[in-house]
Amino acid sequence: MNNNPRKKLVVLLTNRFAATAILHSGLARKLCTEYDLYLVSNLLDKSQLPLLNRLFGGKFTWADIPLPKETRRLRFLRHVQKALFFNHHQLATGAIKTLELGLLYRLCERLLFIVLQQTGLAAPLLRRIRKRILKATLRNPCNHFRSLTSFDGVLSTSPMDIRENILVNQLQQQGLRSMGMLIGWDNLSSKGVINADFHRILTWNAGMQATYNRLYTLYRIAGQAVLITGIPRFDLYYKPVTPSETVFRNTWGFSPSDSVILFTTCAIRHFPQQTDIVEHLLEYLTTRPRCKLFIRCHPFDNFEAYQRYRSHPAVRIWFPADLPNLSPERTVQGIPETDTLHTLSAMLNYCHVCLHVASTIRLDAIAAGIPCLAIAYDGNTPRNYVRSVRRLYDFTHQQAIRELQCREWVLSKAALFAALSRHLENSQKRTPAFDPGKLLHFTGPAATPATVSAIREWLN
Repeated sequence: MNNNPRKKLVVLLTNRFAATAILHSGLARKLCTEYDLYLVSNLLDKSQLPLLNRLFGGKFTWADIPLPKETRRLRFLRHVQKALFFNHHQLATGAIKTLELGLLYRLCERLLFIVLQQTGLAAPLLRRIRKRILKATLRNPCNHFRSLTSFDGVLSTSPMDIRENILVNQLQQQGLRSMGMLIGWDNLSSKGVINADFHRILTWNAGMQATYNRLYTLYRIAGQAVLITGIPRFDLYYKPVTPSETVFRNTWGFSPSDSVILFTTCAIRHFPQQTDIVEHLLEYLTTRPRCKLFIRCHPFDNFEAYQRYRSHPAVRIWFPADLPNLSPERTVQGIPETDTLHTLSAMLNYCHVCLHVASTIRLDAIAAGIPCLAIAYDGNTPRNYVRSVRRLYDFTHQQAIRELQCREWVLSKAALFAALSRHLENSQKRTPAFDPGKLLHFTGPAATPATVSAIREWLN
């Protein structure tokens, strides 16, 4: 007789980027050896679960719980909450995004916030709004929760998502313990407010932990622990790279003597003129016949804009692999392909310099030990600050990069060419002048074990 039955853990998965943190990193595979995992997700349906388990080595059981819908009232409250939260904490991201709104709206909002701050009402109002939101999330509980009383905990992989917040709050009423896993370095300062009182919050590093504590102290959440567990998907950078460089170069048609420039694009709404940068890079390649350009498209970039470059002999293009031309046996619809992290690791490790646009890729490059250039100009046509790519580097979460002085911006085509030449002429991997641990926490494959250990302590 088993006197120690396995703990049952509900996993909420509503974001494709969260999938890489829980599935592609191998975290779910390790958790399955200790716990019974039950999946709640809108990224796939029950019929696709066997394929998901086969591809990622998991043993998920489908939890037939529908994701709740956000009511108009709740959406309005969160909109007000987010604006007040950003202003109260003086988050640059919020101020920059507000510039996109009308002048009259900005003036009225600014006057209101000044009055709230000077009268000391901002913090009490924030607490009151959040209390109302928490109360609203407990209305109309799902009947399916009655069957979950035997579960032990719920893991939210997107704790900024109100749908996951609603489920967490309602499951906590059934006595389940809760854990929120932050999946992006910009989550705390860009995505709004976490409207669930998690028992545990997992952060990437000491800076993120300090930011969380600073932002959420005013809510006086009892019994909550904020832990540092690193970035599970980054463990891959400290393991042997697959495929080998020979296989990688043969696959993409690079000769052994080719230098490779990797350009990782961003979402088109952030930088619509990215093809201008491609044109500049092609101009640069005319001066370096043994150099190739590898374009890695962001999932929310405009893939069609790059079609005209596919026939260029010096250009290779990678599209996110869950596109229509991908074999259905290799991926689950809505989930990035199984080897997406290995592909990115190979691209970074085998390229000579990486270009990005205010992206988390900067952290990946640090882990891989690859020089990285930040595109901080608008291509051929300079734009005003509100629409300029330059604004992205003033967002709050970019502060850590600025403080460590580990950024290298290029502010013009001439600066881009000069920086590329400098790095290509000295393409050996280099130890950064700053401590990578301040951003990554771990500089070895320790984040996934640390996360498993935190979950084990929390559930047991």
